[in-house]
Amino acid sequence: MNRDQVWEIWERTKSLQPSEELIRDLECMLVHPYQLYRIEAAERLGRLSASQSIPMLAAGLNDRCEYVAAASAEALALIGNSEALEVLSCSFEDDQIEKPHYLANAISKFGLNGFEVLKRCASSNSATLRYFSARGLGSTGIADALPILEKLAESDFEKTLFGGAVSTAAKDAITTLKRLTKPDDK
Repeated sequence: MNRDQVWEIWERTKSLQPSEELIRDLECMLVHPYQLYRIEAAERLGRLSASQSIPMLAAGLNDRCEYVAAASAEALALIGNSEALEVLSCSFEDDQIEKPHYLANAISKFGLNGFEVLKRCASSNSATLRYFSARGLGSTGIADALPILEKLAESDFEKTLFGGAVSTAAKDAITTLKRLTKPDDK
């Protein structure tokens, strides 16, 4: 693809009027050498709720650029169906990413279904999964996360490969959860 072709696709996809051609063009941009195009393509596919693009967005989760992976995860969260959650869950539970914060954030947006995934991962053998599951559980806003987070905060002092303590993540998540579940002061 030459520069003019890329620019033409880029301009045409700004409209976000759903069509097969638009989605096909965005999927082409999702594998473009420039990361800015890949990020924007993932974001636009998410805003379109292009469920037919889930396989392409799943591939984007493994992009060498973390920003593209994060945009792909967010796009899957915006699509919001069970297939998108399954893709995110598999990628998260695969435990191959050193800091999968964007996966936990995306999973936390799936309500009770996302909560169940994060709850399951909170008892994983992997400190990284427990750490980011705790962070994700706090972001769900679901009060049932509190006892899980309290247990992790009180008893899980294992550290991840990047040096983060699971207990610290759980304590931070408790603060987030309490802020999200706090009744409005009226």
